[in-house]
Amino acid sequence: MSRQITGISHLSLSVGNRDDSVAWYGELLGFQPVATLDCDDYLETICMDSNGTILAFQQHLEGGAAYHPSRHGLDHLAFSVNSTAALDEWATFLDEHGVTWSPVADTPFGKVLCFRDPDGLQLELFAMAGT
Repeated sequence: MSRQITGISHLSLSVGNRDDSVAWYGELLGFQPVATLDCDDYLETICMDSNGTILAFQQHLEGGAAYHPSRHGLDHLAFSVNSTAALDEWATFLDEHGVTWSPVADTPFGKVLCFRDPDGLQLELFAMAGT
């Protein structure tokens, strides 16, 4: 079927400071810049991790309201990890980098560790049940 969705191509996040976000996501989550655009009304950097996941960071120059999860749009972004043991390793890594995180929580689908990016967007590291 030619209309079949084969995956998510990329995710673009509106951020308060593109360069700060690119540095933060690079240092903590391994996303590396692959392209940068400086346009009249926005700045964008496209980044990729070692698995080929693509995140774009757009700083709209006219400003705008700060992120809040109660607004329509993105509520949180969850990254998968390969085991619950990996969550413990991530917790140690986040501590070493001064990132506040919530205790690992059980959900009906697996275990999750939550933290926030520099703009306040909730990020999750998620280990599916049985891993």
